[in-house]
Amino acid sequence: MDNTLLRQLLKDEEGYNPQAHRVEGIWHIGIGHNLEIEQTDEEARILGDYTLDTVHTLSLTDAQCDALFDIDVGDALEDVQPTFMPDELEALGETRRAVILSMVFQVGGAGFRKFKKFIAAVKARDFSTAAEEMMNSLAARQTPQRWERASFAMRNGYFREYGTPATAPQPTETTLGHVPDEKLLAELTRRIKKK
Repeated sequence: MDNTLLRQLLKDEEGYNPQAHRVEGIWHIGIGHNLEIEQTDEEARILGDYTLDTVHTLSLTDAQCDALFDIDVGDALEDVQPTFMPDELEALGETRRAVILSMVFQVGGAGFRKFKKFIAAVKARDFSTAAEEMMNSLAARQTPQRWERASFAMRNGYFREYGTPATAPQPTETTLGHVPDEKLLAELTRRIKKK
């Protein structure tokens, strides 16, 4: 599973810093890796010995930050199961998979599973409803720009900020998911009359 887009997205959203730093009072390093939770053996091997008293001196190489990120992605993939199994995430495409995993990075697996209407909409491949449900959340009110970007990507299948991939449908005035209800009705009527 290619996580290139997810890596870039989370670098932009979570930030990237190989030096230990505080985010809202919590120590992090790399791409949003939380240093104040219990670390796995693999994470501890990468991080070395540190305590919360010495964490401010912690500094990693880019390769170490990438290794932590890969572990965190694995954790996010586990957190999203059984709601979405790996084959289901793969079938959604790289962009929508990145949106879901970004949500898990921000709100955790338990928090993600509370998005019941969003999950149902994604499973039904109703990405417009899924995008609306994303915006009906506390997380969206707390970090509105992040969630507006993610909502756009869920609805359209690409991130505006990273350009439109050749495989993504190009939004137009007549793309049904992108027009107001009155225009939608007029467009449907026009299309039916054409047949």
